[in-house]
Amino acid sequence: MTLLETVKHYLTTAREALAAAERNLAAGAYRSAVHEAYYAAFYAATAALATRGLHYKRHAAVVANFNRLFVYEETLFEAEMAGRLQRLLDARLHFDYEPIPAEENAADAALAAANAFVTGVLPYVEEWLKTAADKQP
Repeated sequence: MTLLETVKHYLTTAREALAAAERNLAAGAYRSAVHEAYYAAFYAATAALATRGLHYKRHAAVVANFNRLFVYEETLFEAEMAGRLQRLLDARLHFDYEPIPAEENAADAALAAANAFVTGVLPYVEEWLKTAADKQP
């Protein structure tokens, strides 16, 4: 898979996860909504990192390197983006591994954070895709 294909794949996957989170929230599947909301942000962050040729297997590495590179070093995104991604990871871990039910307000908050994160990252990745596509033979 080329770098361009990889970035497109992660961007598509982010959008699919966000749509799944919305469907799960509407269906009352709150734990699944939180799970998919996190993955929407995770794949958006992964797409952004892929624009630099970076790929990490561990979720904590994606979070840390997205924050380091795009929020703190290059300041392409506001500091709140770092907090959103970390809070989404924490919520996913909490509801995926703790034997407690997720409530509607937790799913609402996760979906709002994921929407804000994905919406914030999309313009950067889409602009990169346009520029990268122009350079392809």
